[in-house]
Parts: sequence; structure tokens; C-alpha cells
Amino acid sequence: RVPGYAAICAIASLAAVSALLYQILSGALHAEVGLVQVSGDGAGLIGFGVAALADYRLRRDRRIEKIYSGGEPLTEVIDRYFTHKNTSLRELQRNEKVMLVFLRHFGCTFCREALADIAKNRAQIEANGTTVVLIHMVDEMTAGHHTKKYGLSDLHRISDPLKKLYEGFGLVRGNMGQLFGLPSWLEGFRAGLLNGHLVGTEVGDGFQMPGIFLIYRDRILKGFRHEKASDRPDYCELSEFKVGKVRKVEPVMEEEGQF
Repeated sequence: RVPGYAAICAIASLAAVSALLYQILSGALHAEVGLVQVSGDGAGLIGFGVAALADYRLRRDRRIEKIYSGGEPLTEVIDRYFTHKNTSLRELQRNEKVMLVFLRHFGCTFCREALADIAKNRAQIEANGTTVVLIHMVDEMTAGHHTKKYGLSDLHRISDPLKKLYEGFGLVRGNMGQLFGLPSWLEGFRAGLLNGHLVGTEVGDGFQMPGIFLIYRDRILKGFRHEKASDRPDYCELSEFKVGKVRKVEPVMEEEGQF
């Protein structure tokens, strides 16, 4: 949102301009004097508007690029999830850094671009000691078909049709602006037509927003929550982290009969 102080100043300036115009039109104030004041307040209004817009854009960019600091507790929802290779997500992230890539639906041009970007940068991601796990909303056969197109069918995958894992990491359904705003349309033209990713049938929840999280030993090391469906994160940067910074967490003995 536009910062409150700028919005208040802009509204106050607008109210002052309106009051002066009313006084001029009603004859209570000489036109020449009034126009000088109106011009001054108008300039102030424009100035506050420009400052508010610049500050808003800066804050928006910082939100988009926000990297979560080490030490944020990892939600216990991962206890219930296994990859399609029957590997416990809990145990996988205890032994190595894991980059969870929460995808949009497979028909989305930005989902396809994300898969292409991961394939392109996979060697560097793995050289950083990071294992990629793809989170999706459909059955494994369908997911395998789509990931195979990008040479990623061997990566760990987790099917989350109820989106409980998405919710556990704070990923929600997008609004119209996030999904269909002008920036997304322009980026969609670039990714879909110019880069050849095109658009397919909606396979999964078309409103679900994506995200990426680097986890290790029950901690979120880094994260990226998309502000727009078209946001394009730096996967190599997100995969980098010196694991020595993270305190070792001893395995928790599960009670009999539990996962």
C-alpha cells in the first residue's frame, strides 16, 4: 500500500486546493491571490504524489526480493509429506539443503518458464549443495508428464492437491491484479509468445500463487513469495547458503504409530 503519511498529506493538499477554488468561485477570495495559492498547493499535491509512488515502488520491490533470515521455525506440516520417491521431506531436509519450488498450475506460461529456468540452472543449484523438490497440485502421472518435457522428471516431487503444504508456507490464492494485471500480461507475452512457453489447459488451481523456500534441518533459510504470478526469482541465489550458520537440530524420536 502507499505509505500512510504520504496519503494523508496528499489528501490534505487536495482538500486545501478544493477549499481555495470554492472561495475563488464564491468571490470570497481574489482570483489572482487564490490562483497563486492553488498553484502552490497543486505543486505540493503532485510532489507528495510522486514521493508516495516512489516510496511505494521501493517498498514493493523490497517485498518481492525479500529473503527470510535463518532461524524461522519450519512448519510441522512437512512431517506428513513424502516425495514420489517415497522419501520423507522431513528426513530429506535434515541431511541436505532442500529448495522447495511451489509451482502454479502446469498450463500456466509462468509455471513452464519456472521449470525451464530450473532446468537451465540445475547444475549450479546442485553445485551449491541444494536438492530441488517440486510441489504441485495434480497427480504424479500428470506431473511426471509435464516435468519430463524439461528434463526434470527425476527431481523429487510432492503432490499437494489440497494445497495444505502451500498454505503451511503462507502461499495463498492470488487476486486479479496479481494474476491478470498489466505487468503480468506484458510478461506473459514475453514468456508465452517470444520465449515459446505458450499457455496450456489449466492443470491445478489457476489462482494459486507460487513460491520458493530453501530449508535445512527444520529451518527456513531463504524464501521468495511471489507478488505477481509473473515474478521471476533468481534460483541460483536462492540455493546459496552456508549451512554452518544453522544450528544442528537433533532428530526427534517419533511416537510409535506416527510418521
